[in-house]
Order: sequence, then C-alpha cells, then structure tokens
Amino acid sequence: MIQKTSSRPLLHLFTVFLFGLMVLPLASCSNQKLDADPFQAFIGTWESTSDEVDAELVIRSDQTFHVHLEPIGIDAEGTVTVDDQQITFVNNEGTDETSSDPAPGVYNYMMNGNRATFFKVSDPLERRAMILSGAFVKAE
Repeated sequence: MIQKTSSRPLLHLFTVFLFGLMVLPLASCSNQKLDADPFQAFIGTWESTSDEVDAELVIRSDQTFHVHLEPIGIDAEGTVTVDDQQITFVNNEGTDETSSDPAPGVYNYMMNGNRATFFKVSDPLERRAMILSGAFVKAE
C-alpha cells in the first residue's frame, strides 16, 4: 500500500524561505539608517514652542550652539554633542554668570520631522533646563 504524503509542509517551508529572502535586504537598509550621524538632523535654527520661554536655538555644523532668549536678551554659546539617545550642551560663554557656566546639561531627545523634544537627564543649570526641556520646531 502506498501512503500519500502532503506537500503542504514543504510548501510552507518554501514560503517562509522566500519571505526571509525578501525581508533580509530591507533589514540591511534599516541598519544603514541607524549608522547615520544623528547630529546632522540637529543642524539649523530651532524655535521653542513653550508659552513660558521665547528661545531661539542655533546648532551649527561645527558642533557649537547659540541660544538667545527674548525679551530678556540673554545669550549663551557653547558646544553640543549628540549620540543615538542623548544630546549634551556645554556653555562656553554667555551674557551672565549662569549662561557662562560650563557645567554639562544632558538630555534625551525625540525627533519627529522638524520637531525635537528634549527631556532632561541631568543639568545643574536650572535656567538652561527650563529653556531646553520641551519641544523646539525647526525654522524654515
């Protein structure tokens, strides 16, 4: 007596194999995006969306920043570094003692199109933390 075997398990295995061949190139594309320099997305002029603070933040390609507060006219300049999860601001000079304090401020960030939102991790400068904690929109 000849026993009939079903070809369904073989067909299922073949389908899974073909699916894997289609997904593998897509996975490698996503890794290329993760390897991109996250700093590049921050270069430009950003405006605070806060109702409490009118701040303009300029991040330059040489990894420096300038922040200007209106209407009180406080300015700060410094360096900025970015990795996949955090951005760090270090003031080098400013219009007063607080805006010149070189203590680093570390923030987690979330990018969504032309909007960057900062979440304080650690920042001993309360005024900088008040200014940066929240959302900024990239000026066009």
